[in-house]
Amino acid sequence: MLITRLTSEQIRAIRKELRLTQEELAHELGIAVSTLNRWENGKCQPGKMACKFLLKIKTELKPVMR
Repeated sequence: MLITRLTSEQIRAIRKELRLTQEELAHELGIAVSTLNRWENGKCQPGKMACKFLLKIKTELKPVMR
């Protein structure tokens, strides 16, 4: 499976689709909130493994009505 890098817009869209805060998604990913913030603001990009994990989380953590 070919994993491409996600753009900052795609990362933000995944988080919003899951209805998670940056803090909640960072916790799910096991990363610092500041790292997720930098990804969403385009200051740096996640590696291939992080992108793969983000896409996996997107399919497994369907949005739950809060």
